Amino acid sequence: MSKKQDLKRKAQLSVKARMESFRFQVTWEKNQKMPEIPDEALQVELDALCEKGLVEEIFTLRDIVEGARKELGYQTEAGKRFIGRDDYTFFVRDNYNLSESE
Repeated sequence: MSKKQDLKRKAQLSVKARMESFRFQVTWEKNQKMPEIPDEALQVELDALCEKGLVEEIFTLRDIVEGARKELGYQTEAGKRFIGRDDYTFFVRDNYNLSESE
């Protein structure tokens, strides 16, 4: 295998690993904090984010939010969410041109 092909393969494996990591982290958080959301609904959302290539942007947004929380000393209140599922779904569909079936 040539160096160019090897680098390309490593880049593809890296992207795949990041997507799998993203899916695992989101699924774990959902099971811990929002078990009432159906797994099928979450998988549809994760598939859409991965297909649109937004995984790295989501990780970057997470890092920004965590930095702001630490800087401001914010603590999440038990039983409260920042964004409800319907708001999030609307945001993703509206801003990334996803159809209702996605």
